[in-house]
Order: sequence, then structure tokens, then C-alpha cells
Amino acid sequence: KRLKSSSNKDTFEQLKQAVEKKDDINLLIYKFEDATTDQMRDYENRLKQTFDNLVIVFASLSNNKLIFTVSVDDSLTNRYDAGKIVREISQLTGGNGGGRKNFAQAGGKDISKVDLALERAHQII
Repeated sequence: KRLKSSSNKDTFEQLKQAVEKKDDINLLIYKFEDATTDQMRDYENRLKQTFDNLVIVFASLSNNKLIFTVSVDDSLTNRYDAGKIVREISQLTGGNGGGRKNFAQAGGKDISKVDLALERAHQII
């Protein structure tokens, strides 16, 4: 999904509606245009207060740069490792990154492969 400029409230409503149920988890995979890491973290924190068992994968395209963030609910870190997920998807775009089991981020180089990377995230979660 692509996001153009809109208010934070509208964006948050769009994100809530984009959360899908996958087995026993809530999953959100979303692509932004020009979102900063801080904005993505803010949305992640707000979504975590709204949904239990949530795994979030965000990508943001800005100035020909690609940023991925992965957030995993603490109750799911025994099954999903944000660091491993972000590393695997960012490597598809020529990037790399990592972090903790519950949050990780990475950069990517080849913005043409962002959809491929997000599809891979859907497969591994």
C-alpha cells in the first residue's frame, strides 16, 4: 500500500484497517512514502497499544533511500526475531541491518526491490 501526504490521524486509521489476522497473530506490512524512522516508531508504538500479538513490517522510501523497521510484540519474540526478519528482507534490496528480537531496523539500496522484500516478509511471518 502506498501512502501519500495525509494527516497523522488519517494515516493511523489507514494503518489500523490494514492490520490482517494471520493464524494467531496480527500482521501489518506497510510501505510509506517519505516517512521518517521516528514517525514509523510512533505509529508502531500506537499500534502496539491497540493490537495484541502484533508483528509490524514498515518500509519507507525517501530521497532514493529505503528504510525498513520490524517490530515484534514481546509475547511473540520466542517465534519471531525482528533482527533476523529485517536482515533477510533488507538483503534483498542490497542493504543490511539488525537489532533486538522485538525491534530492528535496516537500510536498503535498491528501491526497485521494496515490493519483493515486503512480499518476502509476508512469507516468513
